[in-house]
Amino acid sequence: YCCMLSNPQTSDIANLISSPSTSPFARALRASSYMLVVPNQQCSIYSRIWCAYEAFLAYSDSKPIFTASAPVLGLWREVSQVVMTIVGVFIVGVAVAAKFEIDESGLLAGVDIRTDVLGGGAAALACFLQLPPAVLRASSPVTRSMAYVSGAISAVYMSLTGRIAAEMCARNGLFGNFTSRCLIDAFLGVGLCIGSATMEADRLWLIRAQQEASQLLTGYTGRLRDAKASKAEDKERILEELITSGMENDVDSAVQVLLHSGVSSPMLRTAVANAGKLEQASYWNVSMIVVKWTHWVYLALYCILSRAEAHWHLTEIGHCDSTYVASVCMDPGDSLICSSLTNYCRSPLEGSDVSLAFLGLVEVVAWLIVFVACGRDKRGFSAATLIRIVGIGALFTIFPPLLLFHVSINSNIAGLWALFAGFGPVTVILSIAGPGWTSRVPLIGPLIVKFLMLRISCERRPEDARESLDEDKAMACDNSCALVGLLDRRSGLA
Repeated sequence: YCCMLSNPQTSDIANLISSPSTSPFARALRASSYMLVVPNQQCSIYSRIWCAYEAFLAYSDSKPIFTASAPVLGLWREVSQVVMTIVGVFIVGVAVAAKFEIDESGLLAGVDIRTDVLGGGAAALACFLQLPPAVLRASSPVTRSMAYVSGAISAVYMSLTGRIAAEMCARNGLFGNFTSRCLIDAFLGVGLCIGSATMEADRLWLIRAQQEASQLLTGYTGRLRDAKASKAEDKERILEELITSGMENDVDSAVQVLLHSGVSSPMLRTAVANAGKLEQASYWNVSMIVVKWTHWVYLALYCILSRAEAHWHLTEIGHCDSTYVASVCMDPGDSLICSSLTNYCRSPLEGSDVSLAFLGLVEVVAWLIVFVACGRDKRGFSAATLIRIVGIGALFTIFPPLLLFHVSINSNIAGLWALFAGFGPVTVILSIAGPGWTSRVPLIGPLIVKFLMLRISCERRPEDARESLDEDKAMACDNSCALVGLLDRRSGLA
């Protein structure tokens, strides 16, 4: 329902809106599933009394209130520039990688470095470059350059792992001699490249979100009773209904949630009441989600396929024969080899690392289903759980032993327990609960919500953009206040 198009502009509008509670505004809003607020460049729509009244009605009926977002001009042009950089570096990387020989196990001949260590280093570096824009909420030229640097690093890694995977597939098919592990190395490279490309989109979306928040604040005093009206009697009737309801302060708070979070729903209003202000709660960083989710999948598949490939390889060359294992284990000097044979010659399903990895795959799929299925007021929180719980968990439990001490992912049982039996389930549970229910947990709930939704911004905050309206803007605002759409997904009312 859009009032400027739906109301009979040449008819007796004064009679239609003489009673606010039975006006077309109120009737349409009661029939809708949620309310969509369209910012404009002249003033905050909440500096006008009828828009304020609609916020009151939406709050009274527990309707979610969303902020509409305009398409970002030049988005695909800017993102395509990063993509072309990635493609260019990838082509050069493939040409250079073609000069290296690949041994039977999928390693670079003559180069003493494992692909899992290389992948861990590339992922860590790419994540390091993507963290400042994601956490600091910065949209400067420096953060833009980080997308190109991250994309170049990811393209180099993808060209190397892609070259190895292609060579191994040509020799062995999809499995055997660690070919499947080479394929998931290439899968990680693809995820890193996609994450780098979407960094520029995230930067532009962030600029748009900040502009829209600023527009909703321009001229708004923080109190709906200060809203202006073209006709004084309209304001009197609306304020009378608002004050009589006893919900004036609650509605003011609901609007503040919308201005700071981009969404105002019963769930978010509960979270804000328990945990405090949540800035840009509806915003989520695509690049970090892609990278963290890809790496979560990679770690689980790496554990499963590494053990399966090792078991297959040792069995093929006869080293899992009981006679051979017994002869090796008789020599005290071969205790490490004996331990390795005993470990990898048993069924891959018997390893604790594989069991944990399968649990991790279940968590990966469960989180993705929750993220896709949840509403807009919950999705930003779900994304934050992935980035700040699984992401930080892997950063401290998997990366340091791998990069500093070359401890393989499969051998880091303590790290796998922490990631797949600790951080993973917590991430899924919190994503299902959402910020509202999480904030209700005594003592720790509000702290968890604050930790996950904390925004550190290097930019001017939206509330700093408040300004008083001059007469020209006030007149323009009279004409643009109608840009409050009432949408209904089921009936198609718009």
